[in-house]
Amino acid sequence: MDLTDMWQIAIKSTKIRRKRLASLETFEETRLPYILVSDHPRSADQSNVRQGQVELGKPRLILPDAHPQFEGFDFDQLQADENSIQTLMYVRGVRLPSLKFKNVQNHQLYDGTTEDALRQYGRDLARAENVETGLIQGREDVWPFALLFYVSMLIVKNLPKDIERMLEEFRERPPDSR
Repeated sequence: MDLTDMWQIAIKSTKIRRKRLASLETFEETRLPYILVSDHPRSADQSNVRQGQVELGKPRLILPDAHPQFEGFDFDQLQADENSIQTLMYVRGVRLPSLKFKNVQNHQLYDGTTEDALRQYGRDLARAENVETGLIQGREDVWPFALLFYVSMLIVKNLPKDIERMLEEFRERPPDSR
C-alpha cells in the first residue's frame, strides 16, 4: 500500500470520538494529549491503545521555506521517510501552521473490543472532566496518519481564534515596536 492509499484510508476510517475542547496556544508550544484506539490485527478480543501527546511548535501563519518536522510518528514502519510525508501533505494541499510535530506515546493492549475500550476511556475522560485529551478511533495500520488527521482538524478549528489573537496583539503593541 502506498502513502496516498494510507492517507485516504486514514481520512475515511478515523473517527474523533471525543474532541479536545480546550483551545490551542497561539503564542507558544501546545501539547495535545490523545488516546488512539484501534482494532488488534490478530484478536477481536483485544484492542491497541496509544496514549500520548503531540507537541506542536508555535503556530505561524506565514510559513518560512522550511519543511515540517515529524518526530515520533514511526513513519519508517510504513516504509516512508519524512520527505515522502512532506510531499504527500504538500500534494494534498495540507499546510500545517506549525513546523515541528513531536509525538510521545506509549502503546499497550486493552483486553476487550475496540468499542469496549472507547467506552471505558470515554467514561474515564468524562469522569475526570478532561477537556484537553482527544479520544480517537483509527486503523492500526495507518495510525500515524489518523493522528495527523486529528491534529490537522484541531488546527483548522483553532485558526479563527489564532488570527483574532494575533490581530489583537498587533493592535495593542505600540507603533514603534512593530
